[in-house]
Amino acid sequence: MKQSFFTIAILICLALLPGCNKSAGDVSDFKYEIVISDTLDEPSWYDLFESVSYIPLKTDIPMGQIDQIVVRDGLMYVIADGLFCFDMEGNCKFGNINKGRARNEFLKPSSLSVYDGKVFVYDRFKNQMLVFDAQSGSYIDSFDVPGYMSHSWFNGASYICKDMDPKDGCFFKCYSKDDINNLTSEFFARKEDVGVMVGSTSWANDGLLCLSYLKNCAWKINGTDTVPYIKVTVPENKRLSDNAISAMLSEYSSKGSYRVKDYATGVMCGLYYVTECDGFITGMVTDYEDSDFHVLFIYDKNTGHSYSYKRFALYEPWYQNPISERDNPAAGDGDCIYVVSSYDEVTRKIFGEGNEPEDPKYRQAYEVYKSLTIDSNPFVARFELKEIK
Repeated sequence: MKQSFFTIAILICLALLPGCNKSAGDVSDFKYEIVISDTLDEPSWYDLFESVSYIPLKTDIPMGQIDQIVVRDGLMYVIADGLFCFDMEGNCKFGNINKGRARNEFLKPSSLSVYDGKVFVYDRFKNQMLVFDAQSGSYIDSFDVPGYMSHSWFNGASYICKDMDPKDGCFFKCYSKDDINNLTSEFFARKEDVGVMVGSTSWANDGLLCLSYLKNCAWKINGTDTVPYIKVTVPENKRLSDNAISAMLSEYSSKGSYRVKDYATGVMCGLYYVTECDGFITGMVTDYEDSDFHVLFIYDKNTGHSYSYKRFALYEPWYQNPISERDNPAAGDGDCIYVVSSYDEVTRKIFGEGNEPEDPKYRQAYEVYKSLTIDSNPFVARFELKEIK
């Protein structure tokens, strides 16, 4: 999600602190380059996907707003007001919403990771990591997380944490998988890295993606290093110039704020909502101050080709999109992207005079989508992506 200006202001303060042992400035080659063309595609909905299915999350327990989803080994894990696990038909295997300060209870779960048959849930109010069995949901263990982190994940190699108040200078910290009190790496504190950190973050199954607002790039923190991972290249006339970036960072240092439109209009300088699966990367490039100015993209890792588009060639209000957004967390698994949606959103989009598709080949998907509104819980849209040639 997009960071608040309060958080960004903290980052500017960090620019004055000493640099840490790892930095985005140490590397330059990115693993994947995604090119946004001058002429945007208008793909058909069915040109992008091998299949699309809608999975209602069936439980009698009120879930609340879903904050994160992880798909592993044929199961969907979500955190909302607690920890939930569903099979691929949406049947609830377990739901844990125990509230309290006991070692096996939640106050505010904020991040979720699944590894080696265990679910790791970080509670930012208790500053604790809670560990559960991935199949039964049974409580296994809990332990304190150093410092005061907003999020903390486990990828099998390290605990990767996002610091809420990094007074000692680094915003992302990694701790030993064997001893969470043993700090092993720190990332992003040099002044030139502030342009990287003015952005947002997202979690992939094997690490944390740090997305740059000003540079349209993403680095993956894998527990031991920052890997230059994604570079999104936009048309020359849509880029934010180096001089504009320097001016904006200078204004941040002196005022703690800036406005994009003071330096450029119609530029694409915000990389957001990136989701990764084994074969594809999806995301959005947009102007922070203009939610209507955006380009969506789907990148095929195997072919190196991509679609970049603003809309579908044939669009109906009930069409879903495999791009995560602010209130629609997403996860990747295999060649599929899973996006959470709420029924309130569905109701607003699909019910209204004239929304029924005229073409019979779209009617079945519409009817399935419409039928999901029988429940009040969220549902998951599962997109199996096609090869992009």
